[in-house]
Amino acid sequence: MLVDVHGPAHPDEVWRRFTTPADWSSWAPLIQSVECPDDVVAVGSAGRVHGPGAVAVDFEVTALDPVLRSWTWRVGRGGALVTMDHHVLPAPGGATAGAG
Repeated sequence: MLVDVHGPAHPDEVWRRFTTPADWSSWAPLIQSVECPDDVVAVGSAGRVHGPGAVAVDFEVTALDPVLRSWTWRVGRGGALVTMDHHVLPAPGGATAGAG
């Protein structure tokens, strides 16, 4: 599954939001809070994302390329793990951000 979002924010600002765990709940409605010791994600960053109710999943960032504005993480609990890629691309009037 691929989720694409288009908006007026500059790609650099979108990248900052994507890579700052403390900001995730401000742009992702299902994220209530994030536990992560890192201010900005890097390869090896790990923590827990809390969603609605008692839903919480662990994560670890497995790849990151600031030049291409992309990063990958493994997220889930126990044996139910999913790997997702995130990217930010320039678009007319702002940026396109995607995850899948």
